[in-house]
Amino acid sequence: MNLLRGGIRNGTVPISTIQMLVKSLFALSRRYEVWNELAKDCLWSLASIADDMHQGTQIDIVLNEPGLIDLAFEILDSPYGELHHGALRILGNIITGNDMQTAAVVAHPRFYDVLLLFLDWNIFAMLLDGVRSSEKKLRKECMWTIVNLLTGANEEKIRLMVASGVFYLFPTLLSTSDFRLTERTLHALRSLLPFYPEHATLIKDSNMLSLVKTRFLETDLHVQDLKNEIESFINSRAVPLIPSCTFTFVN
Repeated sequence: MNLLRGGIRNGTVPISTIQMLVKSLFALSRRYEVWNELAKDCLWSLASIADDMHQGTQIDIVLNEPGLIDLAFEILDSPYGELHHGALRILGNIITGNDMQTAAVVAHPRFYDVLLLFLDWNIFAMLLDGVRSSEKKLRKECMWTIVNLLTGANEEKIRLMVASGVFYLFPTLLSTSDFRLTERTLHALRSLLPFYPEHATLIKDSNMLSLVKTRFLETDLHVQDLKNEIESFINSRAVPLIPSCTFTFVN
C-alpha cells in the first residue's frame, strides 16, 4: 500500500485494477475497529486514489463504491482519532473534483454535522492556516471547507467564525481562479452581510469585490447579479471612516 501513497497517475493503472483495489481497500477499512493500523493504511491509500482533480475518473471510482463515503463519515464521527485524517483526506480529495463530485459529499446528510463537530475541536484555526499554505491542493480544500461552513453552519458556529476573523479571508476566497468557489463565496457573503452589516465598510474600503475575476463577470450573469446585490447592500450600509461635514461661514 505504500506504493499508493504518492497517488496513481491517470492511465498508468487499468481502470479495472483500480476498481478492484478500491473494493479490497474498502472491505478492509470496514474492519477499522478490529484492524486499526491496517484500516489507517487503507484509508490513506483510498485518499491517494481519489487524488485526481484533473480528470476525475478515479474520484468516480471511489464515489461509486457503495457505502465508502458513508464509512468515511462514520469514521470521522468515531473516537478513533488516528483514522480521522485519512477519512477527511478522502472527502477533501473528492470535494476538489467537479460539481457533481463535490455535491456528492456536500449533500451527504452527515456533512455539516461532522464539519461542525471538528469546528468544536478548534479545527477552524487549522483551516485558517491551511488557506495560507503553499500547498495548492490543501489550500483549495481548506477554502472549500470554510465556504461550505459559511453557507451551511448554524448561527452559533457562524458567529464563532465571524469572531475569528473570517471576513478577512474573503479577499483570498474572492480572488481564486476556481469559478465554483468564487460563486459559492459570493453566495456566502450575500447571506452574511444582513446579519453582520458592520463589515460592509471593510468590504467597501478594501474594494474586495474588485478581486473577482473579470472573465467570471463577463461570462456568467448570475455571478454578476450576486456582485451587484452585494454592492447595493454595502453602498446603503457602509459608513465613511470620516463623516462628511458641512461648514457654514457667517460674516
